[in-house]
Amino acid sequence: MARVFHPVVLLPSALLGRLSESQLAAVMAHEREHIARHDNLKAHLHSLVEALFWFHPLVWFISRQLMEERERACDESVLERGHDPGEYAAGILAVCRHCAAAHQQHAVAAIAGDLTTRIRHILGSRPPLALGFTKAFLLSVCTLAVGAIPFAAGAMDDALHRHQLLADNTRALWEADIEVRVLEGGDDGEVRVYATGNEVTIRHTTLRQLVAIAYGVRPWQVEGSGDWLDASRYDIRARVPGSVSEPEHLHPFALRGMVNKLLSSRFDLEIYLNRECQTACGQTLPVSTDRAR
Repeated sequence: MARVFHPVVLLPSALLGRLSESQLAAVMAHEREHIARHDNLKAHLHSLVEALFWFHPLVWFISRQLMEERERACDESVLERGHDPGEYAAGILAVCRHCAAAHQQHAVAAIAGDLTTRIRHILGSRPPLALGFTKAFLLSVCTLAVGAIPFAAGAMDDALHRHQLLADNTRALWEADIEVRVLEGGDDGEVRVYATGNEVTIRHTTLRQLVAIAYGVRPWQVEGSGDWLDASRYDIRARVPGSVSEPEHLHPFALRGMVNKLLSSRFDLEIYLNRECQTACGQTLPVSTDRAR
């Protein structure tokens, strides 16, 4: 059987002479059942799952089980329609012999599943159990859920790492030695933040921009009376007693504590977020001030 939409059954002309009328009818009934159950569509959807979660062994195990159950369900339907089990089994074996001799690309579709188990179920007293659309759907959903677990665990581990990194750098910068240089000449260069192993530098910043960087907001969202928020630009250098963890991934939020202490002690400025004064209100911080030459 070929094609997902408007499927067709490919039957080699050479095979017609090897099958009796009853055998051909049983084999065709099997293929018509595949078409009625939309098995090609289900198989292609699961192939997409395999491509996305190729690394997960359960996905490949479930793929094998789905194929086996599809074949068993169609075998059961053929027998329920009154086809003779012996003729049906003989027809399957004739198809398999032809496909094995022909070595054709589409031969795999005709002999899918565990052939020995299928013949035993067809000829034996135990009828095969159909998986059904509902069970196949639930099994596919479980496959997706199992495959998503590694991604969810990885995302959670990454979030915990980023949270710990932010906490470590916030603590290190809180204890940093701060040097402030007032830039003269109305330098309007772009604000930049540099981080190395034991130092963080913020260049060409106004006080408004400094607060905006630390709190992740737009400069116009920082409110304050007077023009002093934008009157001067500064170079700020923070020397950390220990080291900055992963400086290439320094998050601006790690600057909050340091910025709060600096503005409180150097500029007598308190930052309020949702009407709550941010640490450190009224605390002092030794700051050296130089003018750029």
